[in-house]
Amino acid sequence: MKITEMPAFGNLQGLKVVACHTALAAPYCASVFAENGAEVISIENPGKMDVMKLYGRTFSMEHRNKRSLGLNLKAEGGKKVFSKLIGEADIFIENSKPGTWKKLGFSDEDLWAIKPDLVIVHISGFGQYGDPAFVPLPAYDMIGQAFSGIMSMNGVSNEAGPMYLKPYTCDYMSGLIGAWSALAAYINAKRTGTGESIDVAMYEAAARLQAGYLCDAVTDGKQPDRIGNGDSLTACDVVYRTSDDKWVILAIPIPSPAFIAEIGLGDDPELRDGGFVGRTDPRAPRYMQAIEDYVASHTRDEVLAMGAKFGMPSSPVLDYAECKQNPHWEARETLVQWYDPFTKTDTTGVGMVPKFKNNPGQIVRGSVGVGVDTDDILEEFGFQPDEIESLRAEGAVTGER
Repeated sequence: MKITEMPAFGNLQGLKVVACHTALAAPYCASVFAENGAEVISIENPGKMDVMKLYGRTFSMEHRNKRSLGLNLKAEGGKKVFSKLIGEADIFIENSKPGTWKKLGFSDEDLWAIKPDLVIVHISGFGQYGDPAFVPLPAYDMIGQAFSGIMSMNGVSNEAGPMYLKPYTCDYMSGLIGAWSALAAYINAKRTGTGESIDVAMYEAAARLQAGYLCDAVTDGKQPDRIGNGDSLTACDVVYRTSDDKWVILAIPIPSPAFIAEIGLGDDPELRDGGFVGRTDPRAPRYMQAIEDYVASHTRDEVLAMGAKFGMPSSPVLDYAECKQNPHWEARETLVQWYDPFTKTDTTGVGMVPKFKNNPGQIVRGSVGVGVDTDDILEEFGFQPDEIESLRAEGAVTGER
């Protein structure tokens, strides 16, 4: 697909992004740009398959709106092509092991020699510097979670062991941090003419997710207990099964006297006036049991109506089928459908997040195979037909025709 065939939309029109990425954090980072109108060229190594292509439609979700260039960066012709791309790019996103690009002859300084105001985003498990025993280690989402400490506090109990948060929490947080950081650096680069190199360590992204829990633990020296779905501060187990065998979430930071009466504790002199009940409060066991008994004797709709009546945050725990049928999801078009060339199917997935009123994002194209757009991209960067044939013969570029 030629760039002239891509419609103009979104707040990032005119922004040029080059991305060399696999797995999930960096592809998601680049997809944020593509879904908001930036031109995103995805460099794919034809000899190395992205593992995400094996994970259902995850690849389809994170490669929408991108154009694919099959490029061998170890070939001299491939290096020439890459240099031309960088010369016109605003942002470059990559997630190779630290040191990979320097070995290829494209360190940060080499890239800035080509484009002084280029914004470079490096996403890796452990960052571009630090203890040499960790920096070069490969990583996926669960590695970042484990090393960040976030996995240590999640689980049914201390005895049952830590629990991995699904799906891909660390990857997506890393991608979001990479995207907003790139835009911040781009604004400064336009103002100063000087580029930036951003070092996103996945474990640090997961560490930043942990609010005050990690802060409390490293300051005071006490690891929080693993308590499953329960809240660590308030006397509430959060997730409850209803009488019709469904699930609800209840967030009850400060119960009102009316709620206390509703759950059958109106005559309890120590609880009837409402107010905060901490998890270690002596009153907590009978208070928590009363909530559990109340929910277990009412349907999900009845419990949610009770929550609305008392202004208490509550929600059904929706499964994916319920998400698809929910009227609020429908009203906001949280789910949209597009044709995905990679899987050759009509695909339904999450649409634009967040929603922009004046310049909304769009899905104008699904994910594609390796190098589908190689010839179109090379022509746009000034390569003549005979040069393209020479690059193909060298094995520097590849792709469908």
